[in-house]
Amino acid sequence: MEKIIDSLYIHTKDSLVNHDLKAIDENNKLLKEILRIYMKNTDNAHQSKLIDSFISYYDELIKISFDLDREQLGYDLLLDFYEILNEYKKINYYLDDGIEAYINSLKSIDSKKMIEGPIELLYKLFINAGIGLGKSDNNIPLIIRMIYKSFKENNNLNENEKNKNIDRFFNSILTFSYYTELTSDFHKDLIEKSIVQLILYIINKRDLIILKSILLHLHKQQHMYKDRIMLEKLFLTITVYIYYLIFKEELISVEDKNSLKEFLNEINYVFRDNLYNYEENIWEYYEEVSVELRSWEIMPDDEAKWIIMSSVVNEFYILVSIISVNFNLFNVSKDILDKSKIFGIVNNYLNNNEISPHLDKIYEDIVFLFGVDRNKEADLLSLKEQLLKIYKDIEVNELRYLNQQSIDCLDSIKIKFEEKMNIFPFQHELEEEQIYDIYIEHSFKEMIYFLLQEKNIDEHISVKIWGYVENKILSELNKYGINTIYIPTNSNNKINILLDEINDLEINTNTNINTFVSGITSDDRLLYSEPAQKMEQLKLIENQKKLHLVRKKYWLGFDSTKLKISVDKFEMILEDFEKTNLEEYLVNKKEADENYLINVTNDIYLPFSNEEALEFNNLRYKFIKFKIKLSIYSEENSGFLIILQNK
Repeated sequence: MEKIIDSLYIHTKDSLVNHDLKAIDENNKLLKEILRIYMKNTDNAHQSKLIDSFISYYDELIKISFDLDREQLGYDLLLDFYEILNEYKKINYYLDDGIEAYINSLKSIDSKKMIEGPIELLYKLFINAGIGLGKSDNNIPLIIRMIYKSFKENNNLNENEKNKNIDRFFNSILTFSYYTELTSDFHKDLIEKSIVQLILYIINKRDLIILKSILLHLHKQQHMYKDRIMLEKLFLTITVYIYYLIFKEELISVEDKNSLKEFLNEINYVFRDNLYNYEENIWEYYEEVSVELRSWEIMPDDEAKWIIMSSVVNEFYILVSIISVNFNLFNVSKDILDKSKIFGIVNNYLNNNEISPHLDKIYEDIVFLFGVDRNKEADLLSLKEQLLKIYKDIEVNELRYLNQQSIDCLDSIKIKFEEKMNIFPFQHELEEEQIYDIYIEHSFKEMIYFLLQEKNIDEHISVKIWGYVENKILSELNKYGINTIYIPTNSNNKINILLDEINDLEINTNTNINTFVSGITSDDRLLYSEPAQKMEQLKLIENQKKLHLVRKKYWLGFDSTKLKISVDKFEMILEDFEKTNLEEYLVNKKEADENYLINVTNDIYLPFSNEEALEFNNLRYKFIKFKIKLSIYSEENSGFLIILQNK
């Protein structure tokens, strides 16, 4: 079969070149019949290499037809191809070369044939795109933009004729939403996407005459399309994009910005009527508008750029919600207007609880966009109050939730602390009669966020607790037969001092230094200036003694028969602020209006009443309180402690 198809392709191609009309006609009938047979008898057409190969030949023949000025033949082949595919509904397909060749031919076609042909082809393409398996799903918006481009580049029409045809073309696409075969949700979305992307493309081409005509048509005839197309979403997308181009994108020339501003002065009532007085929740389209516009951000040709579209969409929505007649931010679902979106505005434009000049400018730009007269001071104050109240509610609710989870974190802290503590050579319960008790009790404040992070518990909180306990142990050892020596970090004689201590105890006091706790190992950079011979002696000690590695910079050596330390009791609890301490903590944060201004993060300060401030800080901070009882048995000359210290 492949050989037959190859021969048919070659013969048809030769017939086109030689203008053999009879052979062309016969071969075209045969091509369509083969395609029909394939579609009828193949269950998995999208996986068939034979069909794929045949369609590639078919596509090439369409392109050749247009290249040889056989436009009608090429167009007929295109329509017949999609007619057959749509009849059997087994595959969708994008004929790259054939469609591109047809669209290029529109640059030289006369006015009478300019609209009917593309619309008929697009109608069949829309139907074909709805067939579930194949390759053409996302090409239709691109095809429509290519058709518009060819219309603009037509050689046979003047500008007025071109614009009339583009208007008719656009209006015809709008009517697709009424066709029975195109009423599925898939087709509805595809039609909307095609219309939006065409308008955005027209904006980028600065074709403001066509843009005005299209927007006026949508505005005047919205009753026709309101139930078929999401006009609010369409106008939102367009309005945000124009706002972005005029006020946000530095890559747009001043001339282009000014022409768009003049255009707005003529037509801002269209945006105002469709959005400014919109009584429903514009935020339900937030994600769709944001996703669509991300791909339309202007990018430089040969350098990196900070992407701004998401933040532009965010600030546009928030400002429009404030100046709209029937809306405010409290009506927006917290699933949409989440913490990250609020944070972007509050952090950038409400630093230290003050309205920044940048926010003032954004407000004026939005008001200009819609051409409305507003009370700026009242609007910005309302914006500030709403944003801070919503952000505060989000923060407090998060903290309430985290506090519910904090019960489980105590076990994690205990486990991690005990892991750190087990590094030290503690012994089990002591049996000696002469035992001394050491009691260690301490608490420190920690943010609730950190208490619930496993990594932070392991690397920070448990280290902090053990560090305090370790320091207390070391400070007590001098009382119980341990000779403590402090030497400067920059000393070149550290290892000599260590060796002297070991030798003195082992030779003169019958003490066997069999346990060695070290935070300064032989590969420590603090020993880089020590003689090589001494370094080797240190390595020998590390290998011969029972070595315990710690983080703090000291050497502790002792005889484990003369010095024994055990942990008898360990308790840990989480506590809230005591009220008196909390009030002392808040005293410097009090404002003239009796509210408290509390720094939440970065330069974000939120106002709290006295009661709110007490609750917020009790939710935000916890005190980790721990008690440890140690038992020590020690004989005289039981060991030594050498601690490095900076001088």
